Amino acid sequence: MTRSVITELSPAALAEVVRLERSRNYLWPGGAETCLLLWARFVRAADHRLWVDNHGGCGIWECCGDPYLAREFLEGLMLAMSRRRGRELRRVVASIDVDY
Repeated sequence: MTRSVITELSPAALAEVVRLERSRNYLWPGGAETCLLLWARFVRAADHRLWVDNHGGCGIWECCGDPYLAREFLEGLMLAMSRRRGRELRRVVASIDVDY
């Protein structure tokens, strides 16, 4: 079983992420990190505004997943976290969002 390793988060916030990954039906072990990486890769791509969901690609979430859905998963996770720990994750996501 893999688990999320988001180096920008404190150990307490990371523990909360891992707990929520196990208890939420829209996440999986390691899902938060995967969604964060997918969103960051999409936002930082030069042609990200031209992305069209054609349901093609390899079908593997980490490679060809929907970046907008990944961002929604992150939003759900931030809302489910405690205020203090949620702010930590929100800062990490906001540093990516600014490029969008």
